Amino acid sequence: MSQGYFYIAIGDEKCLAEAEVSTRSLKRVQDKLGVSIVTNQASSIQCSELYEHIIKVDGTNPNSNNPMFVHWMKPEYINSSPYDKTFFVDTDTYFCLDCNELFQLLDYFDICMCTDFANKQTQPCFKNNKVFSCYRPYNSGVILFNKCAKTALLFQKWKHNYHNTIGSRPVEKKKRKIFDQRPLAMAVLSTADVKIYTLPNIYNVRAAKSGIYGKTRILHFRPQHLKATYEEIEKVVNKTGDFRIWNPKKCECVTI
Repeated sequence: MSQGYFYIAIGDEKCLAEAEVSTRSLKRVQDKLGVSIVTNQASSIQCSELYEHIIKVDGTNPNSNNPMFVHWMKPEYINSSPYDKTFFVDTDTYFCLDCNELFQLLDYFDICMCTDFANKQTQPCFKNNKVFSCYRPYNSGVILFNKCAKTALLFQKWKHNYHNTIGSRPVEKKKRKIFDQRPLAMAVLSTADVKIYTLPNIYNVRAAKSGIYGKTRILHFRPQHLKATYEEIEKVVNKTGDFRIWNPKKCECVTI
């Protein structure tokens, strides 16, 4: 069965530049598996040798009249992966260490994700009209999945939920960006037969204060927000593998 890494870069050339930085960091730590990308800027790719598949799409925003409708790309294109086993990552990521071992999990689970560090939307999740106010959504920046009917249905529900989120939001909140975590959480709750594994946060370290145990595998944020480079941040977060508190505001880790 085929397996590989997958990016979605829809937008301007900045998205492609981000994807290239992430892809180079990935190829620095592993060169066994291929990388593919879906983009509307295929003609602007400077280093096509980085990707074994370049999937060209129109990339037209289906709700272009709403400037807050900015996270539609993943639900729309994630199932365009050419692999049987896919390791999807956002473009604003940086690989510190090899993560190929995670593909083994897909022999036992349909999909693998980390929980989100924060609930970005105040609206709770529902299932059968029951409120799940304590339910922590998954973060959609790192997703491993098998390409099968179960995950295809989940992604279809994710897309449906995202497109319908704007219509269900209070008027005063419609100027806020529409994130994709809550629609994904709703899709997970309504697709009971999908086997999900929750990854430890070392595979999706965000720019938020958190506890980390073990060497960080993937950084998931834009380094300029921390006024440092990915390389500098990697040295800080992986100075030790012992349990530590990551404080991005100070760009430091405190060992407990």
